[in-house]
Amino acid sequence: MPDRVILTILDGMELLESNQRQRLESCLDMRIQASHPGDADITMPNLESFFSDLSTLVFKNPKLAV
Repeated sequence: MPDRVILTILDGMELLESNQRQRLESCLDMRIQASHPGDADITMPNLESFFSDLSTLVFKNPKLAV
């Protein structure tokens, strides 16, 4: 199942707020862009923001705890 669909489902189940989903979609866009490199390099601040969002919005999200 595509990642973007999973994010939409989690939003619909109210496990993510729409703002959280949008931030994670931005992370997904960055990941996709990184796999097709061009002249817009992924910088260290980009990478730090990416992992910060994943940590906060996914791994530390009590609604997504197993």
